[in-house]
Amino acid sequence: MNTDGDGKSSSRQSLPWRVIRFFDPAEAGFLWRMARLGAVVLVVSCCALSALGAMASQTRAGRYGIIVALDVAGDYDRALAWTDDLLADYPTESWDYYRTKAYILRYMGRSEESLAVYDQAIEVFPDEWWAYSHKCYYTALLTGDPIEVMDACDRSIELGPTWPSVAYDRRAIARALIGDLTGAEEDMARGLELASADDPSMARDAVLETRPVWLAELRAGRNPIGEEEIEFELARH
Repeated sequence: MNTDGDGKSSSRQSLPWRVIRFFDPAEAGFLWRMARLGAVVLVVSCCALSALGAMASQTRAGRYGIIVALDVAGDYDRALAWTDDLLADYPTESWDYYRTKAYILRYMGRSEESLAVYDQAIEVFPDEWWAYSHKCYYTALLTGDPIEVMDACDRSIELGPTWPSVAYDRRAIARALIGDLTGAEEDMARGLELASADDPSMARDAVLETRPVWLAELRAGRNPIGEEEIEFELARH
């Protein structure tokens, strides 16, 4: 049998054996080996993440994913810059890009600019009910004077919304804010009627928790939408 200078079998110096010795805590220098390994793993991971980030930034879906990540992280300045770049390259690709930009601007305290984004979206997507619904809803909540956007509320319903309960609920809020309590009552009742088979997120929180109470107030001739309710609505989205 062949042995090395230490009297150990050459077969025991094979790659598998060296790997075993490398991770053996009993072998001298174990902590130093682990520190070097960790440094290598860190460098490789950073390089891999950089490569993935570079690849993602070259695709439309990847760029939108970066925007969402920045938004969630609260890095609104960078999120807005990325969104502007994405819209410059793909202005007619998706209504969601406009929606995201409007949300980011609102989170930054730039409400008037956020509302203007919905007008831009309507110009690009004249048949997108969500764009009209957002204009109706957020203008009503943010300006307190939704008279100018009642056409948008009506249009969102005329277009055959994917989630009718949302469209009716939003128009109900707009109507309540302009003092049309009868119209608000009718729309809120209709929204509740449709909610069970409609938007699951709406059925889960606002409709089941607040809307029945608001509807009861409307039926009693009282307006349930005050400053606290407006803040509640803005915090939901």
